[in-house]
Amino acid sequence: MRDYIAVYINGEKHEVRGEHAFMNLSEYLRYVKGLVGTKVVCSEGDCGACTVLVANVHRLENGEFDYEPVNSCISFMHILDGCHVVTVEGLKNGEDLNPVQQSMVDSHGAQCGFCTPGFVCSINAGIENHLKKNNTIDERRIKNSLTGNLCRCTGYKSIIEAGLNVDLSKFEPLTKKYPSAEIVKDLEDLCASECRVTFNSREMYLPSKFSDALKYQETQKAELVSGASDLGVLNNKRGYKPDRLMGLHNIPELYKIVKGSRDVFVGARVNLHQIENELRGEFREFTHMIHIFASPQIKNRATLIGNVANASPIGDSIPFLLVMNAKVVIASSKGEREVDINDFYKGYKTLDLGDNELIKGVRIPFLEKNESIKLYKVSNRKDMDISTVTFASKLKLNSTDISSIALAVGGVGPTVLRPVNTEKALLGKKFEEASFLSAAGILKNEVSPIDDVRGSARFRRVLSKNLLMKFFVEKSFELSQGGH
Repeated sequence: MRDYIAVYINGEKHEVRGEHAFMNLSEYLRYVKGLVGTKVVCSEGDCGACTVLVANVHRLENGEFDYEPVNSCISFMHILDGCHVVTVEGLKNGEDLNPVQQSMVDSHGAQCGFCTPGFVCSINAGIENHLKKNNTIDERRIKNSLTGNLCRCTGYKSIIEAGLNVDLSKFEPLTKKYPSAEIVKDLEDLCASECRVTFNSREMYLPSKFSDALKYQETQKAELVSGASDLGVLNNKRGYKPDRLMGLHNIPELYKIVKGSRDVFVGARVNLHQIENELRGEFREFTHMIHIFASPQIKNRATLIGNVANASPIGDSIPFLLVMNAKVVIASSKGEREVDINDFYKGYKTLDLGDNELIKGVRIPFLEKNESIKLYKVSNRKDMDISTVTFASKLKLNSTDISSIALAVGGVGPTVLRPVNTEKALLGKKFEEASFLSAAGILKNEVSPIDDVRGSARFRRVLSKNLLMKFFVEKSFELSQGGH
């Protein structure tokens, strides 16, 4: 059994042991390895100054590494087992700047310079991934790649110009700069065996088989680590450091999306970016929600199952899963069981999940013929913000009658709510304004929100009612245009 984390940084192998395995990546880079190009500002994954590029041996593309931008400030070293990390220093061509770095200089994109390394890494990743399919880069692509980076000098115009002015003829993909075959083989061999790292009273266990994870959970009751997009913030801001941790990121089967004839299975290690890319055809409304859900850096880390298990009443994916009647696949050493996600949440942060059980994935049914779905999110910003209220509706019409309807509202109670009285009021009624106005009055009284910094209880009640009416108006317009 290994007693170290195996990670490559800028092509060089590192065996990370003891205390260092529990550090976040930005600390390790800056204070252990002296790679101070990576900056830290917010320490919660919001500003992107700490962005680095990470390739995971379990997420290969045609046998090669696929480099993704991530926030190093909330990425623990132990979740980087089996990864190759490239920092801003690793982008250079020998002693020369690479084309992205040079364009930042020539286009005056670097101002105070603190956020610049993160911008460089994000632009580099955006260009590299886009050039796999296209020969040119446009402004929209550059802006999309930079949605997780903040410039406090308000230098966005020159930074965007820097991205557009990159000399693509000189751009060298990281897969060529760091030939991956040898690194991939080494990491695959290492990650095939389980790993346990300890420091004082703390322990991190990385099984390579799901059966070993179940055995460990039966006796140790460890805290599960997924993308750590939430745990990393708790560590940095509140000093939350659990004694016993277990990561599932060396179990290959959990990275799979399996499409069946009636549903799709999403494994526990599937991140939101993978869902956005692979399930756009099946769940376009949901993937659009994911597009504005978070920055690329967060979506490359956060998993759907992490969102489900976090059980936040404002979790953006949960309303969708509730109206779809998704099934949570739960496993223990005794076998597997499936729980309708509508029965999974028993109260605030209380789940139908035993201490010896793990979530293996979630099974999402496809929409039936003539079924349609709408998802809404209200927040202070359109993109990358915590929700005030979330709303999901799934509708099926029989001519002009509502033959089935499912609603879910988040941010209005201790869990995401299925307003059953509102659903009953609409079921079998004509699809017309009067039906929805009557149901909206019921919904306004069925929710039980509280006051907080994102909105008052009264505001949330009115908002819930208005979102139901917005759904009616949009669906009516869609039907008038010949939609289903």
